[in-house]
This record gives sequence, C-alpha cells and structure tokens, in this order.
Amino acid sequence: VLVAAVLDDFIATTRTDLGRLDAAIAARDAEETRRRAHRVKGASRIVGAHRLTGLAQQIEDAVLDSGHGWTTVEPLAGELRATFAGAVTAEP
Repeated sequence: VLVAAVLDDFIATTRTDLGRLDAAIAARDAEETRRRAHRVKGASRIVGAHRLTGLAQQIEDAVLDSGHGWTTVEPLAGELRATFAGAVTAEP
C-alpha cells in the first residue's frame, strides 16, 4: 500500500511538474525550467526511475550552459515527457 501511494504521488506530481516545465520552456524562463527539471530529477531518483533522472539532469545542465540554449532543452524535454508517459503506461 505504501509503495502504491508513493508511486501515485510521483505520477501526479511529475505530471504537474512536466506541465509547468513545458510552460517555463515556452516562456524561455531559465530559472523555472531548471527548478522544474530539478524537481523531476529528485522525484525520479526516489522511485528509481533512472532514465528520467538522467534526462532531467541533462535539462538542468543545458539550461545552465548558455552555449547550448533552448535548442538542446526542447528535445530533451520531449524525450523526458515520452519516457515518463511510457513508464506510466507500463506500470502493472
């Protein structure tokens, strides 16, 4: 029961964070983009979603690296969303 509750919370909060991440990217808000990626990274790490953790870290790094800019962040965010969707669909 506890594991199910943790996973349900992870799914709900990550959906919210991904929506806010998309909004931050659309607004070119670097700080909010970094903050939302950081939240997804932390939550993913807690539940052992290593691929999501890595993608969120890459988004954080890309936001901080002005040389790459948004052209790197946007495809990573798409991959993060797709990976999350696949993980949620695959749950038993």
